[in-house]
Amino acid sequence: MDREKVIDLLYQEYQTASQRIEDYQNKHLSFFNGIVFVSVGVLSYMTKDNPDFAKYIFIFPYFLILLLLLMHYHYRRTLVVQGHRKVLEETINKLTNNTNPLLFSRLSEKYVFEPLNNWSVIFFSILVITGLFMSILFANKLSETDLHFYLQTVLLLIVFGFYIHSTFRIKRKSYRYSKKLLSNYFNQK
Repeated sequence: MDREKVIDLLYQEYQTASQRIEDYQNKHLSFFNGIVFVSVGVLSYMTKDNPDFAKYIFIFPYFLILLLLLMHYHYRRTLVVQGHRKVLEETINKLTNNTNPLLFSRLSEKYVFEPLNNWSVIFFSILVITGLFMSILFANKLSETDLHFYLQTVLLLIVFGFYIHSTFRIKRKSYRYSKKLLSNYFNQK
């Protein structure tokens, strides 16, 4: 296959990776909208016949924890695709002798996706976890038992542990693996 076709194929793969990242970001919004919709629906249903609905508010942190789990799962997938897209970008830039450089990966690494050394990602994560813990405290004040408080706190810690374990270094791992796959392809030629 000639060089022009290889560049075209790599660029198509690059565009596909970019579209997947956008799709994952749109899923974040749809998850958020879905959880808010369900929460409002449940709240409306509970207040219709029972004015003393406040004792049932302990249910809502479960929805929020589910939302957090789904968002972190898709964030991890975004990082994997971002690592692959970075390899594609570097390969395209090398094949075109940097005459038409693609630079998005460098920008996104510094300002958008990279969880390590990005204080905004770390701060936002701590803020979300703190907010969720406060909502757990608030939602369980009128609960008759502490079971849901403890269960929600454990679930929140498990989700946060999943986030830390699954997101840090995943972009680098996917970058190395994608680079290995691509170099194997070019070495076979």
